[in-house]
Amino acid sequence: LSTPYLLTYGGHIGYSIRPSRRCRGYGKAILALTLEVSREIGLRRVLVTCDSDNIGSRKIIEHNGGQFESAMTMPNQAFRAEGRKPAPLIEKLRYWIDL
Repeated sequence: LSTPYLLTYGGHIGYSIRPSRRCRGYGKAILALTLEVSREIGLRRVLVTCDSDNIGSRKIIEHNGGQFESAMTMPNQAFRAEGRKPAPLIEKLRYWIDL
């Protein structure tokens, strides 16, 4: 369930909300349900990350018990996937949630 990349940058759980459906509680519900499944499969804690400028995601993570651990800078994966070099750097925030 973990790889070096996920434990550093990506986290155990990822989610995305369609822009026209944001601010309706879907993100909180998605993460809460995913945490339930994580408990059921035996995980004791999970890492969830978000971009530092994503205030909505930060609130979702914190609402679901996320405890801020650290911030780290990494190349923007969207630019890397498109083959653009050099990829600009982005800041990722790391949160742990105890299950």
